[in-house]
Amino acid sequence: MDKRLRWLNNLLCFEVAARHQSYSRAAQELFVSQAAVSQQMRQLEKNLGVSLFRRKARKMELTPQGHTLLQACQKGFSEVVHGLNQVQEEPIEGDLTVSSTQAFCALWLVPRLYEFFSAISTD
Repeated sequence: MDKRLRWLNNLLCFEVAARHQSYSRAAQELFVSQAAVSQQMRQLEKNLGVSLFRRKARKMELTPQGHTLLQACQKGFSEVVHGLNQVQEEPIEGDLTVSSTQAFCALWLVPRLYEFFSAISTD
């Protein structure tokens, strides 16, 4: 496997920062500090050996390399999300065996199973 896949966190951070064209808004979306986003971008640019953003006063623009990487990230992340959706939509098959005390089953498990099956049968 390509060692550059270790950069996935950097790439995710880059995609968000590039989409918003702002480290501050990226930080808000990712629930991290603006300094953390800045550090991730410095690390990614260092690892790639290219500049991904051009900073003009208070505005950010993607470099040509940044545009190329953004398109690749968006396409790749879209494929990952598609795969995750497929996995989650696959039917679960097989038997489930639960061993418990009668009291637990009567007081906790059975009422929740009833709620669960009522909810999925109305969908």
